[in-house]
Parts: sequence; C-alpha cells; structure tokens
Amino acid sequence: MRVGDVLVLITSGILAIGKALLLLFVLIILGFYVPIFIDDWNARKIVIELNKMPIISEKNVMLMNPDNDLWQGKAGYIEKKLDELIVIARDMEILRKGTVPVRVGVSEFWRVQGIAYDPSSIVLDSKTLKKENFIVDGLLVHEFAHLLIEDSKDLDAHGASWQKTCKSLLTKTFGEQPNAPYNMCH
Repeated sequence: MRVGDVLVLITSGILAIGKALLLLFVLIILGFYVPIFIDDWNARKIVIELNKMPIISEKNVMLMNPDNDLWQGKAGYIEKKLDELIVIARDMEILRKGTVPVRVGVSEFWRVQGIAYDPSSIVLDSKTLKKENFIVDGLLVHEFAHLLIEDSKDLDAHGASWQKTCKSLLTKTFGEQPNAPYNMCH
C-alpha cells in the first residue's frame, strides 16, 4: 500500500467521523427543539379553543373541559388557586386589564410544564398536575406572572420584570415556607 493510499483512507475515515458527529449534533438539537415546537403548537390549538369560550361575567377563571381526565381531578383546585392569585394581584395593583377572566386548558406536553399566552390564557401539562399541590401552585404562579407583565411578548420572557413579579406572587402565596417552589421564578 502506498503512502497516498493510506492518506486517502485516513482522510476518508476522518470525513466519515466528521459527518457522523455532525449528524449526531443535528439529532441532539432536533431532539431538544422539536418537542418544544410540538408543545407550543398543541398549546396554540388549545388557546384557539379557549378564546372561543363565552365569557361568564362573574367568573375570574374559566376552565376548558374541567371534567376531562387530563385535569387529574384538579380542575376545581386550579380554579380556586387562580382565583386566589387574581385577588393577590389586585391587592398588589399589578393585575393587567384584560387578564381576567383567565382561561385555562390542559394538554399532554413533551418538554414544558405550562405555557402562558397574552393576555389571559394558560395551558398546563397533564403530567405536572399529577405532582404534589405545592408544585402545581408554583407552576400556576409562574404562568400567571407571565400574564401580568406588560410586555409579555418580549424576547426575554423570564427577564427581570417577570422574575420580580413571580417572586412577589410566590412570597404572597407561600410566605417564607422552606418547601415553597421559589425556583419556579428563574
């Protein structure tokens, strides 16, 4: 075998490894972003249905299909907690016009626990609703805080303004409890 043949084999091997690594990188990126895209797509379909719901003037919270099994039996609990958050936000004078009634749906997500859409829609992950109530409470505070931020379409959805609002709501909701989900505001 000549030196030139060896160099061709080595170069071919390096190119094959490079292609395999590039393919692996692309698959990892797709594996991360595609589920998020699908979650967002599913949530947007639910938001369209939420926006079709007729507004009941005396209701602060409207749940889509509260008897559906995806709610894990927590529809009433979620309605009550969001009612409490609305009262807290009013007392803090941070409740935006158009936020109430808050419309809430549920879906099965791959990567996210919940998504908030301006001005008044929240879609929650069914699997997250199986968790302990204080985790669900933290999720509700997290998503509700998005609805209270004036510029929620800002590219930095978890920026300083949102973090301040979220932490204030968590403190008002949980006080200084050691097991409170303060990490939900990052």
